[in-house]
Amino acid sequence: MQDIEYVSQSVKIDVLRVSLLKARSDMGTAVKNKINPHFKSKYADLEALRDAADPILEKYGLMVENELVYTKENGHVLYTNLVHAASDQWKNYSQMLISPAKINDPQSFGAFVTYVERYAYKLVTGINVSDETDDDGERANKWQRQQPVEDKQPAMQTDISNIVAQLQSLPGEGKKLEAWLIEKAEIENLLELPASRVNWALSIIKKAKERDGNA
Repeated sequence: MQDIEYVSQSVKIDVLRVSLLKARSDMGTAVKNKINPHFKSKYADLEALRDAADPILEKYGLMVENELVYTKENGHVLYTNLVHAASDQWKNYSQMLISPAKINDPQSFGAFVTYVERYAYKLVTGINVSDETDDDGERANKWQRQQPVEDKQPAMQTDISNIVAQLQSLPGEGKKLEAWLIEKAEIENLLELPASRVNWALSIIKKAKERDGNA
């Protein structure tokens, strides 16, 4: 999974901040163009997000860059940078990757990295996602108010790891319960579980264990 944390920024970010605010006010929405085959949920892939946001970011001199780095201490880390080219101001975010895919399976790992890049792109740009194209030009060009920060803040890596371990201790039922949690939380993957939902998920798992006599 990924654990997103703020890493660093340039000495000044005033120009970057103003430019991002202008870009967000001018940004429309990305259309959900893909279907998750496991959970039958729709989502916007990385290409759809970039198609919707990159032209607006470029209009205000902004760009998003990714760099995947591996170290023995931290494993794979994805660095996502938001850069204002003219002023050379930047913000850097890091995501430690613990892939559920086998490390010796390049295709699976590549797909996982793309998933995390998509998650990071949404976080950095604030791009909105819609089920279908918005025909109302006025509404499409207005930045829609986001959910409160506490509701969208992703759960800590340790919390997700704990939830995964608890689910794995329910042989036969763990996968079904995981799918149910994902559906009810309206997310595409446990990686996106908000911090505000951690206790809820653990309480559901606890009840399942008590019901099955595994508590």
